[in-house]
Amino acid sequence: MKINVLYTLIFVSFSFLSSCKKEEISIQRIPSIQFSSINSMEFISFNDSVILEISYKDDDGDIGYENADLPSIFVKDNRLSKFDSYYCPPLSPTNSNVPIKGNLRIKLPPLFLLGNTSKETTFFEIYIVDRANNKSNIVFSPEVSIKE
Repeated sequence: MKINVLYTLIFVSFSFLSSCKKEEISIQRIPSIQFSSINSMEFISFNDSVILEISYKDDDGDIGYENADLPSIFVKDNRLSKFDSYYCPPLSPTNSNVPIKGNLRIKLPPLFLLGNTSKETTFFEIYIVDRANNKSNIVFSPEVSIKE
């Protein structure tokens, strides 16, 4: 009788364990970013550079290019219609597939006034693209002012 109970427990345990499915690990191939900081809220026209900082996360680690002619970072001054592009070196070895996260600092050229006023305001839209051409979410900076 004890042997039958033992075999029954082993069979039930084995059946239970074999019916459990392995939980698949989900890898997010699309990079994600968050706005972190900006170096100032007021800029003097043609004088002060803007330094934006974003945090990034990419589960397959394919942000940045070895070729400096290929941009990965895109920033748009909302007063303008097009994004400017910026180079980013590889943030992990190019043949690896490792999760990465960190911060990027983006230095923009000095801002300038576009109109005839002595003060303007703007904000920046930022996104990144990885080597697989996956576009991250777009983040926005706070509004800043540009003065003469």
